[in-house]
Amino acid sequence: MLPERVFELVAPVLIAGASVLLLIQPRLRARRAAKTAAMRPTTVATYGATAVYTGYFGAAGGILAFVALSRIIDRPFHDVNAAKNLLAAVSNGAAAVVFILLGPVHWVAVLPLAAGLFTGGLIGPAIARRIPAPVLRIVVGTCGLAVAGILAWNTYR
Repeated sequence: MLPERVFELVAPVLIAGASVLLLIQPRLRARRAAKTAAMRPTTVATYGATAVYTGYFGAAGGILAFVALSRIIDRPFHDVNAAKNLLAAVSNGAAAVVFILLGPVHWVAVLPLAAGLFTGGLIGPAIARRIPAPVLRIVVGTCGLAVAGILAWNTYR
């Protein structure tokens, strides 16, 4: 219900921030290792806010969700990524229901988007499992910063 311009102004900043958080995530994890409780109300609330944000905006939502979940789940990169994908399916499904019930849906765009979603869902995990976690983190973070830079250039110039 917000104007499209709000998304255009906010997306580059959020994508860049999420990408930086992903790149420094090993340092964040090391800091957490010194603390005992990973599942605190603040970390759960952070993930909840990330899920709501992802359902609404989507820009860098996967990266933000990964960073938030890595504060909750003490597992290797690929395991956290799998959990993120499952939770994203649930939150995006809930968002889709809300949009269908409350907003205009451009049904002509649904079929190609769904085809891309399911194709990526089948191919992406197979590729991600074969790439070492540190390399995957750097590639995703760097690509996120590049996307943020392009969006910022197009939005703020």
